[in-house]
Amino acid sequence: MKYFEKKSMYFMGFIIFAMLFVLKNNSAFANSFFDEKKCIRVDADLSGSTYTAGFDIDFVSENGSKLVKNVYKDNNLLVSMDYNEYGLRSKKVGKDVSLFEYFYPEYQDTTGAILSREIRNGKEISYFNDYFPDEGLYLYTGFSFEDEEYGYVWNTNENGHRNFIRGITDSSGNVIVRYVYDFEVGNGEACSVIYIFEKNESGKWIENTNNNSIGYLNKIRYTGYYEDDETRWHYSSGIYDFNGVIGLYDIDHFEYDTTAATDVKISPLGYESEDLEAEQLADSYLNTPSYNTAKKSDYYKTASTVEIIARMLYGECSSNLVDQTAVSWIVLNRYHVGTFGNTIRDIVADPIQFNGVTNNNGLKAKSSSDTAWRIATYYACLMTLNDSEACWNSLAAKPRGISNQLYFRAGRYLGASNGIYESNGKLYVYYKNGSDRAISNAAIAGKGTSKTVSGLEALCTNGKKKYNVFFYHP
Repeated sequence: MKYFEKKSMYFMGFIIFAMLFVLKNNSAFANSFFDEKKCIRVDADLSGSTYTAGFDIDFVSENGSKLVKNVYKDNNLLVSMDYNEYGLRSKKVGKDVSLFEYFYPEYQDTTGAILSREIRNGKEISYFNDYFPDEGLYLYTGFSFEDEEYGYVWNTNENGHRNFIRGITDSSGNVIVRYVYDFEVGNGEACSVIYIFEKNESGKWIENTNNNSIGYLNKIRYTGYYEDDETRWHYSSGIYDFNGVIGLYDIDHFEYDTTAATDVKISPLGYESEDLEAEQLADSYLNTPSYNTAKKSDYYKTASTVEIIARMLYGECSSNLVDQTAVSWIVLNRYHVGTFGNTIRDIVADPIQFNGVTNNNGLKAKSSSDTAWRIATYYACLMTLNDSEACWNSLAAKPRGISNQLYFRAGRYLGASNGIYESNGKLYVYYKNGSDRAISNAAIAGKGTSKTVSGLEALCTNGKKKYNVFFYHP
């Protein structure tokens, strides 16, 4: 989206762990299965050292496992690996003297698929993950690099399950990177990234070959595996997947769009038409003077749905753009629950549900060049065109910490008896009629969740007044 300032910028390891445990206890099936898929399984059942990719491999045996130590190409050492006590890769040294060090959460052992951070040639990248009940898994949700936070856009299959990483969002939830894999453009089961697209200054998607770009910097790709530049293998939990699917798709019957690449060689996320239409519609509104003028307090009774949504979003959060994205998701969550109103307009045009509809910030005149106003207008247009979760996950993904929340309160009320407070180890929200409610999934958008007031306050890195607290209760 051209309205967003572009900044230089989950992980599926657990989904295969149970499968691998079964396979490990059936050596004959394991060998035939992995040979067929051209995978390098790092355990003692694997024999031989030369693989069809043209690499030669030295193994080292540790605790009964056969681990890849050195990889050669044309008789030259390409990369060397070290492992921790659990057999998880802890270091990678390349022929160009590059040094990558990998760290895992302390509670993870042999199932420790998810990285907590890595130090790549002296620069640190920290990774975020969260538990997703629908998948029953911990998945990567994003990462931080040089004081900027980014999120992952997961593709979802027909059953609504996340199956591979399609792109990256900035801290406001705007998609800034899109990945295209071999299997998406008709190259069978190969799963390496072959195109990295980022938006230029005009808001157009272009192929980016800059090695310093955020799309290239990020190596968590595909189903959450770590893609090595040296070999194009994908690593997770002691498994090196050599450019092929390891049975994940066969087992879960995932299907992908393998339509030939378009003229810009990108297999679309599926919602480019909505993106473009929302941009064009937003332009038409923003270029209409009456749309930007100040309004009377009852304007919402006759105004367009787009204007009502946009003024509500701006009224609720004109300075915190991450919260604008989060509040948009609150609207969508309420609509999909079905108990807050029959239509999105019914929900948003209700000052009792959203104070921003009629507060001073929402009513005042706006400038068509105000970034927050332009973003609010784009979101409003997109919401009227497509309110599906799949579309919004592609174009304006949920910020970190946001899931099923239905409510929010200003951060300044954190810890106050008339706001969000703690009692007997639980969080509660105050209501004037005395029916205070226990809450769950309390979050600071873009920062994460916490079950305590102090934890939420710690997430408000710029002070409580700069944030809203998002939460759920029935």
